Amino acid sequence: MDGGRDSEIAMGAYQPNHLITTNQMKPTGQVFSFRISLWLEHLRVITNPFMFPESEECIRMVNAKADELWGLYSAQVYPRDHDLPGHLLSYPISIGTNGEVTNLAGAELFPDTNAKEMVDFLVDVWEQEGFFRDTELCGLNGVADTGVLELLQSNSVGQMKVNLSGCVNVSDNTVSAIPLCHRRTLESLNLDG
Repeated sequence: MDGGRDSEIAMGAYQPNHLITTNQMKPTGQVFSFRISLWLEHLRVITNPFMFPESEECIRMVNAKADELWGLYSAQVYPRDHDLPGHLLSYPISIGTNGEVTNLAGAELFPDTNAKEMVDFLVDVWEQEGFFRDTELCGLNGVADTGVLELLQSNSVGQMKVNLSGCVNVSDNTVSAIPLCHRRTLESLNLDG
C-alpha cells in the first residue's frame, strides 16, 4: 500500500477499561486518541463532532466529507499528480432504502482504469454474497447486546460461526435471538464461559 490511489486496511479496537459501561464517562483512552488522529489524517479536519463518534452529527459530517473527497477523486478536472485534501472517500455504490445496491450516479467505472464492469461486479458481490460470508466471529468478550445483534443482523447470507465465550455483557435474550437471525446460516454457536 504505497499511497498510489489504492485501498487501505480497516481494523477495529477497543479498550475494556475505557468503555462508557465501565466508567460512566466518555471513553478517552488510546483508541479514542488513535481514532481522532486517523480522522485528522484522513479527513484533514478536526472538529467537535469527532468527540462524539456515535452522534448523527458526526456520522453526517464524515459522510459529507467522504462524498466531497470522492467527488474530487472522480472528477476528470482534478490534477492526478496532486494529493487529495483527505484520504477517506465514499465507495461508488448507492444503497436504497429497500436495500437495493446500485452504481453511484456517474460512477460506471473507477477513475484511472478501464474497469467498466468493476462497480457492477462489486454491486453483485455485495448483493449476493453478503457482507460477512463464511465468517467466524470470536474475540467478542466485552461486547454488549446491541453490538452483537447489530453485527449479526447485518448479515443475511453466508455461514456464521459465533463464539460468545467470555461475553458476560450479552443477555440470554440476545443469545436466543441469534438463531432467529440466522436460521439457515448459523453453523455453530459457542456459549462456553
